[in-house]
Amino acid sequence: MNRIEHQNALYLVVKMLLSEVRTWAFTYRFPSYVCTHFSKVLFDKMTVQGVRCGYVIVTFENNMSHALVAFDTLDRGLIYLEPQDGYEVHAEVGKGIDTGYAGVDAGSIVTSIRISWNDEMVLEFYECPVCGYILPYDAKNLGGSLARSVACPINPEDGAMQRIT
Repeated sequence: MNRIEHQNALYLVVKMLLSEVRTWAFTYRFPSYVCTHFSKVLFDKMTVQGVRCGYVIVTFENNMSHALVAFDTLDRGLIYLEPQDGYEVHAEVGKGIDTGYAGVDAGSIVTSIRISWNDEMVLEFYECPVCGYILPYDAKNLGGSLARSVACPINPEDGAMQRIT
């Protein structure tokens, strides 16, 4: 089986491919189709196209998290895209996020950003049996199997995604 060589792309190429994928055409439906689903679709489509990208979990000071997709573009450097609308998101640890999400207000302070790049890890995804969220794990480092101790990432009080470690 031939392995795809993933390459960083120009910003315009990423945006053109994004317009073909049109992840924003899907409807957010808590809890069956949420940020993790949108991000996985975009991540998978770009991976198949040979574009280097990363599945991103951004965690905020209130311990809520949000999923995005990262690209290290050749002309604009590292960018984060929100697959629910196709727009670029400005996220930096220690600074406020520029837009709001379920359980996270615009201006909430980012405490961590974890990127799982498609060319550095053997990513597999699991669907939480409790909430249905889709999350990545590095199959190579776990020997191809997911630890059974993974907790549901959903806050039962408000339905927002909690800190994922």
